[in-house]
Parts: sequence; C-alpha cells; structure tokens
Amino acid sequence: MERGGKPHGFAGQVLQMIPSELKTLVRSTPALCDFVFTDIGRYPRAYRHYYRRPHGAEEQILIVCERGHGWVRIDERDLALGPDRFMIIPAGVAHEYWAAHDDPWTISWCHFKGVRCDAFSLLAPTDQAPFAIDADLIDRVRSLFTMAFDIVQRGYTLYHVVAASSLVHSILSLLIYDNARLNPLQGHVRNRHVEKAIAYIGANIDRALSLADIAHHVGLSISRLTQLFSSLVGLAPMSYLARERIYRACHYLDATELPVATVAQMVGYKDPFYFSRVFKRTIGIAPRRYRQQEHVPPPQPANRTVPDTHTHSRR
Repeated sequence: MERGGKPHGFAGQVLQMIPSELKTLVRSTPALCDFVFTDIGRYPRAYRHYYRRPHGAEEQILIVCERGHGWVRIDERDLALGPDRFMIIPAGVAHEYWAAHDDPWTISWCHFKGVRCDAFSLLAPTDQAPFAIDADLIDRVRSLFTMAFDIVQRGYTLYHVVAASSLVHSILSLLIYDNARLNPLQGHVRNRHVEKAIAYIGANIDRALSLADIAHHVGLSISRLTQLFSSLVGLAPMSYLARERIYRACHYLDATELPVATVAQMVGYKDPFYFSRVFKRTIGIAPRRYRQQEHVPPPQPANRTVPDTHTHSRR
C-alpha cells in the first residue's frame, strides 16, 4: 500500500472551510451550538491523496467513499475504504489516510462538532468500520453534499453556515439511522424504533414532549415503547429526556455565553427557576455556579510515533 503524496489540490475538487471570523460567532448562535460543520469537501479521483494527524483532529471527520479505493489507518489498523462505504473518525484520535495508487478514491468528507456529534461516532465505531451504504441511499447522500457545497459557495455568512450544517447533520442521520446496511454494533442489541425515539428526542429537546408524542412518532404503543426503550437504553423514555435536557444545558453553559434563562428555554424549560432546581438536583450545583467553575479538560490520547512528513492543521 503506497502512501505519501498531497493533502489537496485535485482536479475538480471542492474544499470549503468556515472563516476564522465566523467561528467566533458560533459560540453565541443557538442553532450552531448543537451541531456545526467546520470543513467540507469532495476530492474526485484523488491520485496520491495522503493525510495524517498524529494527534487527531479537534472535530469528528466523516469520509464517504463514492468510488475507487483507499485506506484509513487508525488504532494501528488499516481499514480498506471502497465504493459506497463510510466511516467516522472520532475527535482526538491519531490517524492517517491515503488513496489507492492504482484506483484512487473519490471521497466526500466533512469535519463537524457539537453536542449532538457523539451519538454518530458511538453508533458507527471505528472497530466496526467501514460501513456499507444502501444503494438507494448513496445518491441522496451525494445530493445533500452538493447542496451544502452550493450553499456555502454563495457566500460565507452565518445563515449559510446554519443551513449547510443542517444538511451535514441530515447526511449523518441518513447514514446512521436510515441505512439498512449499517452493521449491528457488536455486543449491543439495536432497535429501529428506539433509535428513532432517541433521534426525535434530540431534535425536539426544546419542546414540551410527552411520552404519547414520542410513542406516536415511532409508531408504537406507550407500553411497548417504554418496555423496549428501558431494556435497551437502561432508562425510561421520559427519564432519558430529562437527563438529555440537563446534559444539553451543560453544553450550552460551557460553549456559549447565553443567559441561564435562555439556556433553560433551549432545553425545554419555560420556568428558569424550576430549571435551576432540576439542574442542581442532577449535577449537584446551580447553573450559574457550574458556568463559573473551572472545568478540567479531558485527557488527550497518547501520542503515536509517526513519520515526520505531511503534517498540516487541515487537509
């Protein structure tokens, strides 16, 4: 497997990155706190494409191979990525990837981050990758990528970033939740109704959801949904919703400077005083104190020894 080459610069490529001045607005924009793309592109027949990050990336990375072949090295494993296959590289994980010399891949890719990102990488773990894509799904994924490219190419505005981020989120949702060929997670039982309920809760966490609303959305009775959800998730649906609201609030308090009352509304609490009581009961401290305290950053993965060539902050 020949490696080494260039990170970008291919005929017909698309390469778009959010400008630095826009990134400063992301923290104060509610629509981008949950999920935002930072880089997006398509490399057609990317001959000699090669990239490595010895310390990983700050964001998660989605790579969708449309045709041709290439490899992704992660956790000392070389994963062959062929046509109609995808994988997600988690943030902070050392990796490198390269196109096959005799049949270079055509890939669409994006970097993304936000509180709703972890669910995607957890449901598509690297030790199960790469994942196949339904034949009738790959065209929809390509179309959504193209729509995102077109939006950003019309101008780097905050509104365009919000719109394009929504499309990238849709791409990931299709690949994870509407992809019949996604391999079951090893050691875990998956259920389409439960996954649909979790996605619905995440997308509507600012609304006054009832158990009946969730059950109706997934097409199950309340009792059947509660039984399935509790057995597979370990929590009843409404307990899961309450927990996710507080976890989402923690993210907003960490990642934005929005008032506590606004954060309360964003996670479904109209009464900020009631929100504060629930938050303190769950986390142990009040929201304002949580925001003021110093948070210890998570430990970084151990560095790997890699050749000192082609190190870039981006592709």
